[in-house]
Amino acid sequence: MEEYLNEALVDYSGIAKTVNDLLSRFTILQFLDFCSLVEGIVLYDRLIMVGGVNSKVGVPNDNIEDRWNEGLKLFLDEKVIVKESQRSSPLNIGQKPDRNQINRDSNYSLGYTLVDAWYETGRLLGAEKLYRKASLPLLRQKPFYEKSAHVIEDHSICDLFGKYKNLKEVLSTIRKSSILTTIQYISVPIPPLPLLVIQHSNSVHDLLRSTLEIRHEYSKLRLSLSALRQTLADLTIPPNEKLKAISSWTKAWSTLSKYENQASFFEMAAASNNMLDVTKSLDGIGLDSFKWSKIIEMMIGKFEKTFYEWKIRQLHKSAKHYISIPESMFASEIKRLFGYQVTKSDINVLRQAGIEI
Repeated sequence: MEEYLNEALVDYSGIAKTVNDLLSRFTILQFLDFCSLVEGIVLYDRLIMVGGVNSKVGVPNDNIEDRWNEGLKLFLDEKVIVKESQRSSPLNIGQKPDRNQINRDSNYSLGYTLVDAWYETGRLLGAEKLYRKASLPLLRQKPFYEKSAHVIEDHSICDLFGKYKNLKEVLSTIRKSSILTTIQYISVPIPPLPLLVIQHSNSVHDLLRSTLEIRHEYSKLRLSLSALRQTLADLTIPPNEKLKAISSWTKAWSTLSKYENQASFFEMAAASNNMLDVTKSLDGIGLDSFKWSKIIEMMIGKFEKTFYEWKIRQLHKSAKHYISIPESMFASEIKRLFGYQVTKSDINVLRQAGIEI
């Protein structure tokens, strides 16, 4: 695979269904997933699609892959989205949600959506292990992803490691504590990119072209994020310097007040490319210091050098920042473009899907 530093992984069926379904019929969840995709296309050099079409999907003579590729054609032609060069294997992320139980507990028939999100997340994490790159989870995938990838634990450990010279010093500190402190994600203000895309569009069929126009307009922001990722991935730069780079970048970008009144945010979480290799036993332990000390003992020597190869996970919060009731600027644009009035029922859909709003 040709090496591009500023890349993220996305699930093929997840983004293809999001784009195709939204162009044919508005739903709040598909729309907000599209918002996350827009931010990814603008902020990354390219997105790598992982996974493929399940042969059980569809009916005879219904070529799902052709229809999906047609919906993504503009992005594929511009090579802002590409297909993976190898087929990665899904990672086991625990018990699959019970579709029928979800539908019984919900008024909105979310069973298929959440089961799909579970499958998609497993494929993303399997690809992360193969390609050693971060994923761009869609909104419906985010709850599964954060739990299964141990995002907050990974971020907190990276923050802790950045305060010491080596893993032995970290291990000594952990052994003196009963539980480690959870470090909040880094909240980064960015322009309201999906809102700008919608405002550039006269119809739903303009959305993809408008996304590429906004991508071009904000190329400097994408370049600055690339420089930050390059620093984090450099094995020769110690963790304390990586933390300084993250802090400096965040402060520099946060000083811009151009979008203060309508800014969106994404959350940055630091991660080590080794964590998926050493955290298979992490499920359910949170930040228990005894178990983490055992993991760090494993890392000393074997993983210590390559642990310094960091990446940034971008977690988009489109539901919280783009939807508000009563009528917001975003809701007005949705009504203009899709002829759809956002209501409290849409907020309930998001809550029942486990999405923060």
